[in-house]
Amino acid sequence: MSLKKINFIGVLLLLLGIGINLDANAMEGQTQQNMIIGQQFESSEYYQPYIESRNYPQIGLDSSYGKLIYESEIVNYKPERLYNYYKNFVCDGIYGYNCTHNIENLKQYAGLDISTESGLINSSIESIKGYKVYYNSEAVNGANSVLSGAVLIPISREKLKGVVIFYHYTVLDKRNIPSNFKTDPFVLSGLTAATLASAGYVVLLPDLPGMGIAEQHVHPYVTYPEVNAKSGIYMLSLLKNMIADDAFEQVNGKTKLFISGYSEGASYALWSTKILEENQNYLTSNGFRLQKTAPVAGAYNVSRVMLPFMFANVTTSESSPYYVNNSWVSAFAKPGFFANTMNAYLSFNPESSNFNPQTVYNSEFAKCSACKVGESELTISEVLQTTANDWYKYNLLLQAAKANGYSNGNNSVQALANTNLLENNNFISSLSNADIYNWRAKTPISLLAFEFDSIVPRLSSETTYVAMNKQGSPQVKMTTVPNQDFMVMGYVPLTDMVVDHPQGIRFMLPFVRKEFEAN
Repeated sequence: MSLKKINFIGVLLLLLGIGINLDANAMEGQTQQNMIIGQQFESSEYYQPYIESRNYPQIGLDSSYGKLIYESEIVNYKPERLYNYYKNFVCDGIYGYNCTHNIENLKQYAGLDISTESGLINSSIESIKGYKVYYNSEAVNGANSVLSGAVLIPISREKLKGVVIFYHYTVLDKRNIPSNFKTDPFVLSGLTAATLASAGYVVLLPDLPGMGIAEQHVHPYVTYPEVNAKSGIYMLSLLKNMIADDAFEQVNGKTKLFISGYSEGASYALWSTKILEENQNYLTSNGFRLQKTAPVAGAYNVSRVMLPFMFANVTTSESSPYYVNNSWVSAFAKPGFFANTMNAYLSFNPESSNFNPQTVYNSEFAKCSACKVGESELTISEVLQTTANDWYKYNLLLQAAKANGYSNGNNSVQALANTNLLENNNFISSLSNADIYNWRAKTPISLLAFEFDSIVPRLSSETTYVAMNKQGSPQVKMTTVPNQDFMVMGYVPLTDMVVDHPQGIRFMLPFVRKEFEAN
């Protein structure tokens, strides 16, 4: 008999939970449908305080970037290995009945039947080769830089369906990246191989600037989205050196291109979509046709959602306006996100000579008295640059934050910030310039979000859906995925818990695949 008590409320929610799609064209002039599970969808007016109009400058692309400098085959995934890996990951550490529910709900909602190998891996796929690549791209200052990434190429008896650019989530460990394959603790390359490449897509995974081969540099986190987006776009150019055009199905002589990303990477997915729409010649010259974008749980609305969320004391789960799943998870992550954002701002802002850590951080947090790695006492910037795993870095910054009165019950980053930070117009402007939620897209866009998310509130996706619809984007929809229908191993021994943002990618990738297969 299980040692766990059955949570009858959780089971009831599990039975009632559904995912709901929204089509943009149904939004205006019609009775609103339920957008949020278990709650009446708010009117468009509800979201207006979170929406700000802005002008987006047109961003060009340079054909001199994307030159393949180095490639090396690192892994050769076999179908049986990928199938067992993914199925085990879906059920990792949880009780049998929750494993069964996860598998059933992936089939019901995402249309992915992982009860058999053929349900996950296309029968034409013989293996999937994983390559580490180096290529040149553009730095924040416009200079030439060398970046790394991963390329997954299915070996198939049939034509491949297209190419996917996938931008990864936030990592503080600069070696926790796609191109590290087996040594990537989150095993993103294996996950995307099992769920996307296995359906017949080549997958391009940029490590992002400041990661991988470029780890000696600061990662231009959040407030410099264009350069991160370009790091994925320029991988399109190198692909012609690795696989022939005739390996793909063609539409009017072009290969289908799909774009996705998770969390931080989801915002870069939308940025890259906008950039490519404005640079059709670049797409055409490289032989691609932009087909669909399906970003997941992204920080698209930085200035009106993510900034207030960071400065809010979020202590109640599943409540308006942020609807976090677990406020303790929010409290744990916020110091790391805040430090990462401010470190990039101090490193790359054109007026950075006017700023120093004391101008953006609380003076005590800036000292980072708890920040020790081995025998070395480090600054916040040094913590972010040092080689250490994600959990260790997040915990160091959390302990430094707690020394300043920050806690689970007082998790506003105001406790860590200079009291004048929110009056710094340069800083606020940099956040607004990172927004990518209020523009008219020609490309079909399928936004995916969790009902309750402790890291990136679904409000970011909702405001993106509403704003892009009002801008006249013809094919935008949003799918809200119910957390309670997917379980993962709990933080407390012998418990399972509903999935949250940190574990969510393993369940969201099948939804991305479903969107691409429906193109």
